[in-house]
Parts: sequence; C-alpha cells; structure tokens
Amino acid sequence: MKQYITKLPGLVGFWPMWEKDGAVARNFAPDNFGSLNGAITGATLGQRGQVGKAYSFDGVNDSVEMGAENALDITGDQLTVFCFTNIGASSGDYKIIGNSGAGENGYVLSYNTANLRLEMDTDNDNIDLQRTVNPADSLWHMNAVVYNGVDVRLYYDGALQGAALAATGGILTAGVTTFKLGEAPWADGLNFAGLLQHAAVFNTALTAAQMLKLAKIVGLA
Repeated sequence: MKQYITKLPGLVGFWPMWEKDGAVARNFAPDNFGSLNGAITGATLGQRGQVGKAYSFDGVNDSVEMGAENALDITGDQLTVFCFTNIGASSGDYKIIGNSGAGENGYVLSYNTANLRLEMDTDNDNIDLQRTVNPADSLWHMNAVVYNGVDVRLYYDGALQGAALAATGGILTAGVTTFKLGEAPWADGLNFAGLLQHAAVFNTALTAAQMLKLAKIVGLA
C-alpha cells in the first residue's frame, strides 16, 4: 500500500502512523521526506490497524500537530485528503485531519455524529459538505475528500457518497495557523476518539478509479 500511495501524483504529506513508540509521526511523502513530521501529544501508539499499526486517540486531548507548515496550506483548486479510521461511538463533531482556521479557511475533514464532513473555503464558495456514513461500527473505514476545481466529492471505502457539490476557486488560507490530526486545527478541542492511520494530503485531485483502487488494496472495497 505504501508503494502505491507514494507513487500517486501531488503527494504532499503521508503519515502511516505505524510508529510503535516515540513522540514523532513521520512523513513519508517522497518530495517532503524528513519534513512535515508531527508532534504526538497523548495518542497511544502501536495499536492494530487495517494495514500495519495505528494510533489510538482518546477524544479528550490527544493530537498530532505538524505546526505552521506552508506546504500543507494548499492554495490551488486541487486537493485530496484521506485517512483510515475505526470508531466505536460517534455523538459529536470529531475533527480528524486538516488545517482549517476558526473562520473555516483551509480545509478540515471530520465526523459529525453519523456524517462524514468537509469544511473548506475557496475564493468563490463556503463549503460545508456532509454525507451520512454511520461510522460507529468498530470497523476500519477509508474517508476521503477530492476537490478538482469544479466540484467537491466525499468518498467512503472507495465509493462516492451522494452527488458531487459544485465548487470553484482556490482554497483560502488566511488565518490558518497549524495542521493537525485528531483535533480542531485552530484550537484545542473537538477531539477525535478512535483509531487512526494512513493519513495523506495531495495538491492534486485523485480520480474515482484511484480512490477505489486504494480501498481495494487495503481490503475495504
């Protein structure tokens, strides 16, 4: 799986989260290898994942923070973000991955109770896209968003969820201060509770075929 992901175009950050100990989540994107690493706060490492190891987040104060890394401030009109999660309960707004500011500039992927959710602002659109996926089944799932400059699409286990949402313009980054996994990027809080692994950010829009292939490689489609 790592070989497939790292050969996909436009990969900026890829954190397998397979460390068994330590305080750093390492980035394995070839173009940024050795940078964009994350500082781990509280998360329990070395848990069983869908493929390899995973981190466990307690939903209270666990997070992984990459800091104010400009490479993760995607400003064009192409974006792909994905991650694998496993949760047993979902009764609130859980921020999973992103760099959105309090004013919603940037991008953040989350669970909102039963929904997979993207919040993102572009030059032309204020986007809050949600699709019902009912993730709280204690099973592994692949969550993804793709923005191609024409529309935004949410994928779950490699399958498109509902209709694409029309959207255009470059992604806004004013006010964005940091990139995080497992917590609201703009402040402490809205913490993710569950298992997380294989988080990635691209400055390109992956295709539906690539989304499906990735889900099939890991046995989720």
